[in-house]
Amino acid sequence: MIAVTKVEVVGEDSQLKVLLTLVGPILIAGAAVFAAWVARKTTNERQAEQLAHDSERQEMQLEHDREIRDREHLRNVMEGVFTGIAQALDVVADVAVSVGAYEQLEEKMTTVDSLPESEAQEKNDEIRKGLAELNGLVEKAGDATNSLMYDTARLRLYLGKEDPVVLAHTVLREKLTDWFDALLEAFPEVRDEAQKAEVSQLQKTFRWAMADFESSSLNRFGVAL
Repeated sequence: MIAVTKVEVVGEDSQLKVLLTLVGPILIAGAAVFAAWVARKTTNERQAEQLAHDSERQEMQLEHDREIRDREHLRNVMEGVFTGIAQALDVVADVAVSVGAYEQLEEKMTTVDSLPESEAQEKNDEIRKGLAELNGLVEKAGDATNSLMYDTARLRLYLGKEDPVVLAHTVLREKLTDWFDALLEAFPEVRDEAQKAEVSQLQKTFRWAMADFESSSLNRFGVAL
């Protein structure tokens, strides 16, 4: 509440002086309040702009970090896929060698009856040993080729089922499985020449599929087997 004082003055100049004396402090105080409000408003706006800038920069950094993590995780997935292919190829190739060695022993066994008993027993032991080794390799090859199915599923999850890398890996897995199955199709009988030729062709088909997967991976990620 502003107190009103009755003041008697003489002349216009005296009235103006009294008016300024009464109103002046109020105007000065009002101006100070206004200036403080403007300063506070300006500060708030600057702080809001800074916060928005910091928030945008932080979001960009977080997005960058997520991209790096995603690329790193995908790189680990691809390394696992490459390792799976290499392991499956090695063990299937070992099966191919073992089957060939077994067939050579089987062919020699046709003359076992004419061999001395000690030599015949030695041949039989050799065959049993070869069969035990082959059995272990077949089990490992089955596990390795089956694991490629999980690798295909992981690639589909990260890249999409229609991605060229996924499609190439699917074909590679199928061709490797075809080659592996053909190696054992006639077992334990000795394969004829037509069956051996089919296995050889399936092996070549797998090699072509692997080359296609390498090319797709190189085009997609800049890496290959």
